[in-house]
Amino acid sequence: MGVAGVIIMVLAVLAVGFSIYGLFNRRRSICCVLAGIVVVILAGREGINILVSGQSIQWIIAYAVMVLIGLISIYRQLKTLKKLDA
Repeated sequence: MGVAGVIIMVLAVLAVGFSIYGLFNRRRSICCVLAGIVVVILAGREGINILVSGQSIQWIIAYAVMVLIGLISIYRQLKTLKKLDA
């Protein structure tokens, strides 16, 4: 794996980490929202790719769980933002 691969892997781990942090964070965080959006887009695209190519169901489920984590993180953070604005 080259330098570009390591950078992409680190950024992916950070995005998933911030999404998981967004599930439990009670304060608002735009970083958690942005990380959730990135996770939803990338994991959803890759999950659909694996589904179409007919590969293993375990990876489809793993990507679906990552999409759910991203969506729930986005929802919780936006819900927190709405409460603070009101």
